[in-house]
Amino acid sequence: MGFWGWTLTIIGAILIVVVFVVLPIKFCNTVLRKKEEIEKAKSRVRIAKAKYLQVLRKMGTTQQEAYDAHGGAYNKANSGRAGYFISGAIGNIESEFDKTQQVVLTLADDYQSAQQSLNELVNDYNVYITTFPRVIFAKLFRYQKEKYVDSANLDASTELRGFDDNDI
Repeated sequence: MGFWGWTLTIIGAILIVVVFVVLPIKFCNTVLRKKEEIEKAKSRVRIAKAKYLQVLRKMGTTQQEAYDAHGGAYNKANSGRAGYFISGAIGNIESEFDKTQQVVLTLADDYQSAQQSLNELVNDYNVYITTFPRVIFAKLFRYQKEKYVDSANLDASTELRGFDDNDI
């Protein structure tokens, strides 16, 4: 074999190493990084969901208790013609609930933003593993598409593991 024969053999060997060793390793590392990002985003969605549900539950209980107490005090005050003293307290209760509703809306926005961020990461991952030539490696290593978070699979994909009803 002459000079050119050895040169082509070495170039071919380098190409085989790159195609069958370097590219798959790079692909697997990228896929693992993207899957870790997706898991972190799922965790952020779970935390946002837990905060949102916790505030909703506590707000509902507190609001009902406050209105019950307020109604009883108002009825007693009106029976003794002192209703005008209670009217100032009514306004304070109402304004505190308005503030609480703003907190709930903020938490709902955070929750929705976390879901949107998760879906963007899932889309990025799904596009990455389904484009050529990476689709070959994805099938070879049995990587599958991730599911988007939507109303159909929201509970399953953001299950509140590690939380119980006392926590939220």
